[in-house]
Amino acid sequence: METAASIIAVVQLCETVIKYIIAVSGAKHEKQRLRTQIRDCSSLLNKLQDETDDPENAEEWDKILNLLSTPLAHLQDALRLAAAALSPRDGLRENLRWPFKEKDVEKMIEAIESGMSMVTLALNYTTTSLLVKISACSKRNQKHLVDLKSTLDSRIRETHLTLRSINGELESIQSTQQDVRGRVEELHGRQDTEEALRKRQRILDWLTPIDHASEQHDAISQRQKGTGEWLLRSQTYQDWLSTDSRTLFCPGIPGAGKTVFASIINADLWERYHHDPTVGLAHLFCNYRRHNEQTLEALLSGLLKQLVERQVPLPGCVNDLYEEQQQNGAPGRIEATMGTLKSVMESYSRVFIVIDALDECSTSHGCRTRLLSNIQSLQKQCHINILATSRFIPEITEKFKSACQLEIQADSNDVRRYLSDNISRLPSFVQDNVGLREEIVSKIVEAVRGMCVASS
Repeated sequence: METAASIIAVVQLCETVIKYIIAVSGAKHEKQRLRTQIRDCSSLLNKLQDETDDPENAEEWDKILNLLSTPLAHLQDALRLAAAALSPRDGLRENLRWPFKEKDVEKMIEAIESGMSMVTLALNYTTTSLLVKISACSKRNQKHLVDLKSTLDSRIRETHLTLRSINGELESIQSTQQDVRGRVEELHGRQDTEEALRKRQRILDWLTPIDHASEQHDAISQRQKGTGEWLLRSQTYQDWLSTDSRTLFCPGIPGAGKTVFASIINADLWERYHHDPTVGLAHLFCNYRRHNEQTLEALLSGLLKQLVERQVPLPGCVNDLYEEQQQNGAPGRIEATMGTLKSVMESYSRVFIVIDALDECSTSHGCRTRLLSNIQSLQKQCHINILATSRFIPEITEKFKSACQLEIQADSNDVRRYLSDNISRLPSFVQDNVGLREEIVSKIVEAVRGMCVASS
């Protein structure tokens, strides 16, 4: 019964090996040879199984099957080696390549043929011949199987090493793919950022192309080093700085240096607050030569640009203003800009606005009056400190009658400092005469009478 079970097991093993042979790729000729041999073996064993089931010769078949136990075991070993080499490993998705060399196939076929010859003798009921054949072939088959097993074990180890190497390479490829994906995402993010920055600049330029920082630089460059400190130290200016929603009006005669003093105040505010994101800073330098470009719309847009240009990204309300105006056109832009200014100013804890030379602001279409009324309206709703300079013009001074005032005029100490720094320009006989130098300085200080002496 044990040998009969072995026959069934070998037949099943034959079918398994045939499936594996079909699944692998390569070596078409060797695959065909081995598959044909195993199919023939399976057919022969099935025939043997049918014969042994005959009850008339049961005793004789028991003897023959006992003799076949060793050849069947060798045949089963050979097929197991083939199955081990051909079976898929480690979940590898792709088909395996043909693992045998030609000499390996020869040995395997020889081992299978040897086993089949034993079965053929058994089917012929030649018990004596079977014994002789078994004795002759047993040692040879045993040696073939040992050699084949050693070879296949080596191949299997190599296959395992190859698979581990492939797995390592797959992991490396996956890691590389993740790295590439990350870099692609980073590139896309960078492109998105660059596009966002380009759009941001388009919006700022659309508000106004004026470079307010350059205007400030041009104005402050006229300052004589060390001058104007009296204004920054004055109690009136310090009170304006420390009190929310306060207005400081700084009138002055023509030539008093109002623009230079406005730039000094801008520089002081920048020094104090540019690191504080909760404080907004903006300024306007009105110029009668630029009435055509300094319209009310442009002046309000200039304030808005300065209040948002340090913010990245721009506030949503500014983007909305731009998109709406692009779709709907210019009509209503002043009102829309005022609404956006209010939203932006409300986002700050404090806002400082410096307006220089109000007297030079255009009066066409009520520009100056509307500018002041709009800014003063915003001051009532937001925390805005306003500082304005102007000549003594009744229409303007009337607008600031309730505000604190600090007249802009040349300080005698500033004039003396300027003259001392530039005395080297005078002839040598003046420079060598201390008394004459002092007399010249005193006369100039007296003649200036509040007018500023700018550097050149």
